[in-house]
Amino acid sequence: MAVFSFMVVFREAFESILFLQAINLETKTGDGSSIGLGVIAAFGLIALLAVIFVKYSKRIPVRQLFRYSAWVITLLAVILIGKGIHAIQEAGWLSVTGFPVYLKIDWLGVYPTTETLMAQMILFTLLMVIYYYNNSRNKLRMN
Repeated sequence: MAVFSFMVVFREAFESILFLQAINLETKTGDGSSIGLGVIAAFGLIALLAVIFVKYSKRIPVRQLFRYSAWVITLLAVILIGKGIHAIQEAGWLSVTGFPVYLKIDWLGVYPTTETLMAQMILFTLLMVIYYYNNSRNKLRMN
């Protein structure tokens, strides 16, 4: 467990360093302090959230927390599959079929191509079927 925990933390730290290096390469020479201030602000926000979480975690209903986090993860999965399919299309590895209605919401991963929208619809439908299957199974257990 200790080795696994170390690897997970090391990987996250390594990804953060790569991310900050990429941002550093893309910024102008005089903007280096804004990156540092952003990192400091992020650490401050994380510390504040950690303090709030530790202080109020005993009052949080765990069942509701998991329910809401599952919905957030579902939304993120739908967004990320749209962005992933779009990135594969931009790389030229997947064909691009235009959608009749121009609907582009970049931050939601919605792009005006049939492939991205179909992938999102299929994933969302699959997740809803799993959700309702699990709920019906849990209701049968309770009865």
